This record gives sequence, C-alpha cells and structure tokens, in this order.
Amino acid sequence: MPANSIRLYYSRHPFCPVAQGRSIVIARSEDAGELLPPTSTIPSEVVADVLGAASFSISASRVIFCEGETQSLDLSVLSAWHDCAKTAVVCVGSCSSVRECVSVFRGQRVTSGVDAFGYLDRDGRPDADLAGDQFVRAQQVSEIEGLFCLEAVFKALAQYNGADAVGAQNKFNAFVIEARATFKDAALNKEILHRAKMRVEIEQRAMLNPIRPNPDLALVRGAFIAAAPQGGWQNYLMSVFSEEEARLDSSLRGTAEEFARDFPAKSYFGIAARHLGFVPGKMVETFCNALRLTDELANTEQKLKILRDAISAAIEPYMWPRRV
Repeated sequence: MPANSIRLYYSRHPFCPVAQGRSIVIARSEDAGELLPPTSTIPSEVVADVLGAASFSISASRVIFCEGETQSLDLSVLSAWHDCAKTAVVCVGSCSSVRECVSVFRGQRVTSGVDAFGYLDRDGRPDADLAGDQFVRAQQVSEIEGLFCLEAVFKALAQYNGADAVGAQNKFNAFVIEARATFKDAALNKEILHRAKMRVEIEQRAMLNPIRPNPDLALVRGAFIAAAPQGGWQNYLMSVFSEEEARLDSSLRGTAEEFARDFPAKSYFGIAARHLGFVPGKMVETFCNALRLTDELANTEQKLKILRDAISAAIEPYMWPRRV
C-alpha cells in the first residue's frame, strides 16, 4: 500500500468471522488491520453505499462524494476535475446518500484525518434544500451533462473542433433553440409536476420533523393530524404548482444558464454533441482529457490547454478546489 494510505473494507458475508452481519476494517498496512466498533452508530445504508461489497482506497486526505454509479458520467467528469493524488472521488447513488456519507466521514465515524465534501445534481430541488449543507455543493446545472451545455464550455468545445468564434456562437445559438423546443406540451408539464412533487415532499418532511414523541399518544396523534401549511392543503398545493410553473416558464424563456440550471440536461446532451460535431462519448473524452492536462504538457498541447482553461474558468466558481 502507498505511504499514508488507508483502505476501508466492508463486509456482510454470512461467514465473516469478525461480525454477525456488518463490519468495517481499516487496513493501514499490508499486515495490520483495525476492526471498528459495531456499526450501529453508522447508518447501515450509508455504510453500504460508501463501501459496497468490496473496498476502495484513499491514498489521500480528501474524499469527494457524488451521485450516480461507478460507470456514471459524474465519476468521469469529477475525477478529471479532481485529478489529484490526495483526492478520491466516490459515487454513492442518491442525493441523500451523498449528504449522509459526507456527514459520516466529517464526523470521523469511519476514520479520522480524512476530509469529505459532496456534489449534488440540482434535479429540480428547491434552492433552500440544495443550500442546506456547507460541505455539499449543488451543481450550477440541473445534472452533470449540463456542464457541456454552458455557453463558455460549449463554444470552447466548438472551437477545439474547428469552428471560429463566429461559428461557435452560431452553433450555440442553434443548439439552445433546439434544446428549448424539446420542452413543450407533455414534456414541459412533466417537469412542472416533477418539481412541484419534489418540493412538496421536502417541505412536508420539514413540516412534520418538529413533532416529537410523547408519553401521551393522543398528543402525538393530535400534533400529527394538525400539521398543515398556512392557508390549508388545497391553497398550499395550488401555490406550489403555480410557483413551479412560473419558475420553469421563466427559465425556458430566460438565459441559457437559467435553462441549463432548471431543465434536465440528459434530454439535450445529445443535441449539444450533434451541434458540436462530436459523438457524445468522444465529447466527454475530450472534456476530461483537457481537465487532466498538466502544466508540464500544456506547452506542447496548446489546443487542449485553451480548452482546459476555458472549461476551468466556467466551472471553477461552483466546484470544490481541484487539488489539496
């Protein structure tokens, strides 16, 4: 194992001799391991999400958690951005898993000396919910595919692929028109409903969370039944739906950045690639190669360096620092 490396092993094998069910071992060398106390203090779903059925190594002091699976675009893009020997990028599935994993690691309930941060897709969630954790950042776009559709990134990719400045702008304008046009009628209504339902679910939990157990069950029942938004449920649901309808209508007619923030980029990621003259896989590869370009190689890869610098300038304000 590399110096200062930590390897975390998670097991739930029925014949595992060290635990009945779940156990975590921290291996700090090839021949020494530390069995953690029973994992009842760590949410079981978090343990499963972080460590799965195998292991991962942190030869570093920082872990970046993100949504998605091991073959996801999130992992490819974020690993290219955080191309750092001291940083591990780990996909853990859902938004709630990202938050829980960051909390577990920052609370040093798995191991000490490892910093943890997270990224969330916006995915239609309310801004207040996305801003609820200082160590977890929401992307500036609806989902990771939207990074390729930001104007500065799109035009840099167009110029990398041979367009001049005017041609790149024309390609971007044509892309935005076609991308917006995909959201009308049932497709637009689906997004309004998705945002409204998600907001109600989040706000409902916040409404019920203050209710606490009490020896008198009748008091608990009464508090639960009485929980209701100001103005009643019908007015509340009407207000939420109308507000989300107005939000998406404004974003659909607004700037390209507002559109990319609020509308799911998977729906127009392929459209962007086509206007750029890329197949999607090659576009992702080019994007990631640019981010991984080192300063030592930049002098001999000027074209890729220009792309790298344009991408970095566009996304850096919304990202965790690239390196530690």
